[in-house]
Amino acid sequence: MSIISFKKIILHGLAIILLLLLLLIIWLVVFFVPFAIFSSKESSCEGKLFQLGNWTEGYYDSYHHYPVFTDTQGNPTFSWRMVLLQEYYEPKDIRLDESWQSEHNWPIIQRLTTHFDYQFACPFTYPKDNRAAFVTLIGEGTAWNEINAGRKTPKECKDMILILEIPNPKNHWAEPGDDVTPKEVIELFTAYKNRKKTFFPPKKHFPNRFYTAWNRLGSFDEIETVEELKRRLVIQNHRDADD
Repeated sequence: MSIISFKKIILHGLAIILLLLLLLIIWLVVFFVPFAIFSSKESSCEGKLFQLGNWTEGYYDSYHHYPVFTDTQGNPTFSWRMVLLQEYYEPKDIRLDESWQSEHNWPIIQRLTTHFDYQFACPFTYPKDNRAAFVTLIGEGTAWNEINAGRKTPKECKDMILILEIPNPKNHWAEPGDDVTPKEVIELFTAYKNRKKTFFPPKKHFPNRFYTAWNRLGSFDEIETVEELKRRLVIQNHRDADD
């Protein structure tokens, strides 16, 4: 074999190696990087939800009910998120017996929004800044209502849903009245189960995680049917949790 032929073989080999490396880089950029970014956002959502759940259970340990503040007519004045923030961080000068948009409270809320709105938003909702992605499950027979009414303890409802993420949040994180009903959770569950699955990184985020009473994260992935989900939503259809 001549030296010229040997050099050609080496050059061809190097060209093939470089081509394979180029294809690998393209694959990493097209597939792995978007997947890594998506996974990072998912982890961030999960971490924030877990922290909110821990705060909620810690609040119960202190006051024997979940956070809620109402005026003299029984109307909520603040979101439960604002109550948790006031409990664990600041400000101590907020007036929880007034509306979140009262003349006294609104300037404080605006100041806090620049520091704490990230805590209540999932990265998938950015740049929707101050809108809260995490809401509570409320309604007749839900764990939140049953526990706050004193009929059940978190331990007795340990696999029932308390807090979950929603798509397209609309309310300010300090604003009350953005909680979801069992019917809406079923709709979220159905959308998640019917999502299109492909080999490639997902292009759309489907909220699927929730936080249950008694300190536990969960996902729609662990629930197979709507009937099984319903047992996690309302106490009437829920078997009492074992110790």
